[in-house]
Amino acid sequence: MKKKRFVLTNTMYILLTFGDLGITYYVSPDLSMEDNFVVKNLGFGWGMLLLIAVASIVIMLTVSYYDCFKYKTVYIKNCKYTEYYSLVCFDRPDKFWTGLMPKHIKPEFAAAGLALPWTMSFYRLWCICEWEIVYLKIEKYFPYSILRMKYLAEILSVILAVCLYYLWFYIEYKNFNKTK
Repeated sequence: MKKKRFVLTNTMYILLTFGDLGITYYVSPDLSMEDNFVVKNLGFGWGMLLLIAVASIVIMLTVSYYDCFKYKTVYIKNCKYTEYYSLVCFDRPDKFWTGLMPKHIKPEFAAAGLALPWTMSFYRLWCICEWEIVYLKIEKYFPYSILRMKYLAEILSVILAVCLYYLWFYIEYKNFNKTK
């Protein structure tokens, strides 16, 4: 199952990344309409966009590989989900909502292996949809389009990432309970 997820999520992210870059080049080859912070505010060009794309792909592959092939489920007896999470990350059963840095980074890194590829794929797809609206010149039909709202994609991406992060721990907890 994890091998299929690794292939699916990373293939999807790579295709969406190149799709985003392709439509960006087609619609705005001079990057005058690009909304990426490093282009818009810092004045970087295509070289930096390609570097960001490659770096994001490498990060996705790294965390996904760790999650799917290297991480070993931690087995803790007789505990609830919140206690499991707290024990795995903090070695204490009462730290679920503290916001402190975890004592053990390996489960956090593995959880990113589920959260980041799906979240970043969602964000890339959102960007592609925005470019499609621009390309089709139908922005006038979307004067208050949900796609064009400032920071909405970022806010939804963060919410999705947090949900997937905790879902990963819940899946690990459930897998542990099946093996007891």
